[in-house]
Amino acid sequence: MTTNGKNKLLEVVDMTQWVIACNPNDYDIEGVFNKLDKVEWKQSTNINVGDIVYIYVTSPVKEIRYKCIARKVNLSHADTTKDREFILKGDNYENRGRYMELELITKYKEGQFTLENLKQNGLKSVQGPSKVSEELSKYIKSNEIDMIKETLKDNDKEDSLNYELQKTNLDEAFTYKYEKKKRAKYIIKNDIKTYIRDRNVAKNALKHANYKCEVDKNHETFLRRNVEVGYTESHHLVPMAYSDLFDVSLDVEENIVSLCSHCHNLLHYGKDFEKVLEKLYKERVDYLNRVGICVSFEQLKMMYL
Repeated sequence: MTTNGKNKLLEVVDMTQWVIACNPNDYDIEGVFNKLDKVEWKQSTNINVGDIVYIYVTSPVKEIRYKCIARKVNLSHADTTKDREFILKGDNYENRGRYMELELITKYKEGQFTLENLKQNGLKSVQGPSKVSEELSKYIKSNEIDMIKETLKDNDKEDSLNYELQKTNLDEAFTYKYEKKKRAKYIIKNDIKTYIRDRNVAKNALKHANYKCEVDKNHETFLRRNVEVGYTESHHLVPMAYSDLFDVSLDVEENIVSLCSHCHNLLHYGKDFEKVLEKLYKERVDYLNRVGICVSFEQLKMMYL
């Protein structure tokens, strides 16, 4: 969530989008984003705070590889102490007049947005900073949706894990703390961007629900083998695959619901998922807001389509 309360799911769509070029012979863009999530970049056009900036890596790569958001603009100088080792040709990055702070949102996998595909879908030039056309924006967005769906398939396996519960402290109640957590770092696993989950958070969420299905506590469940409590599965109501759209962590107890296997699968694969999703959303929306996860039901529904 942004500081003014506007949800970033809308912000990413509404803000002006730009394409800028990076010569890998001048600046090791891959190396810097493997180490840092923010860089100060030379600014030669009127990019505003909140604008989306796609970084096109020139020959021999010839692809858009990075999606960033502008956090600060019109800076008088750049702090090169953080990324000095990645500046390969200093005269291209020092004493440029204006700088902007770019925060990494997404790393695209190789072959996702090649120059050939970009030109076929509205890209006019990569010679200098340029605004993204409506045609190109739609092309990028459609590919991103496919990427997120692929990520969701991978993340479903994580959400469905049968967490082993310990007998110790099993009877102690867990109450929400309503603490906003910083968004965790992600890892690239099989070319899929995945955010690390804290299993203790999932266990706390199941405990909070008293190991009942939150769609209907009377739904039948079976007992776990290691401890005699009902078997339910933890599920992130706002899916972890959409973490990039928020400034806070989605891996918090307030965003995790306890579901029987039937309801969990219905949410992911069922034709009538919307009624179940709306019930859970209405019961959770106040909790989500308190931890900085501000999303409307229509936005949430889009994440499940």
